[in-house]
Amino acid sequence: MPNSSTSNSRGGGGDRSSSGRTTKKRISDEEWVSHKEAIERLYLDEGRDVREVRDTMKRDYGFEAHEKAYKRKFEEWGLIKNIPKDEGLFMVKKRESRRGEEGKDTIFKRRRRQDGPLQLVLDEKIDRIADRYAHDLNSFPDDPATPDNIEYDTPDATPGDERPRPARPPTSAPSQSVGNPHDGPPQGAVPQGPGGWAFPAIAVHPTPSQPPAGYFIAPGPGTPHIIAQTQVHPQQQQQQQQPQNQNWEGWVPPQYF
Repeated sequence: MPNSSTSNSRGGGGDRSSSGRTTKKRISDEEWVSHKEAIERLYLDEGRDVREVRDTMKRDYGFEAHEKAYKRKFEEWGLIKNIPKDEGLFMVKKRESRRGEEGKDTIFKRRRRQDGPLQLVLDEKIDRIADRYAHDLNSFPDDPATPDNIEYDTPDATPGDERPRPARPPTSAPSQSVGNPHDGPPQGAVPQGPGGWAFPAIAVHPTPSQPPAGYFIAPGPGTPHIIAQTQVHPQQQQQQQQPQNQNWEGWVPPQYF
């Protein structure tokens, strides 16, 4: 019959004592250090709690330790997930003072561990800290010393913050259509050479308080202008004043100003 004190292997290689309890061998500091990077990533970067870190390390790395041992190592390594009260109050006070005295916004970056990278602290998190410790703000120093693991600065302007204003549409004179020469002269045109037509000049003046007789205010974008009213059709005017077979050579079109 085997002796009850005989060592048996169970689980991760633990030994069973005479009392029936399984004892685990002490994990060396070297073994902890060899898994430190993975533990920090799980706990800080991925935001897992101690139990999840323990289970993941056991399943994926074959590393098994008690939760209490993890907590001791977290404290020893300076792995602080939650922002301590004094650091949180510093950020709240500094943000308020820079905004009130200098009119500046402030961004904060913080190291979660002593040799870790700087990580941005969101404004929403600082707002929650301000609400949580509202009763401690008055007693906290107005100009506290900056913690070693915190840096702050004024944020750079984001490109494209200033939206371009819409361009003002250009002011252009109204266009006139020449039309089909076989249909007769276009509206407002006068004969110009054999088979040709020309448009008389139209005076454009700055807008007075009241336009003179024979003029009207031209609507449209930009500064209003007044334009001369349309005159009698030049061809009709010439037909009324001259015979049908009048020679047009040397004739100069009238100018309207």
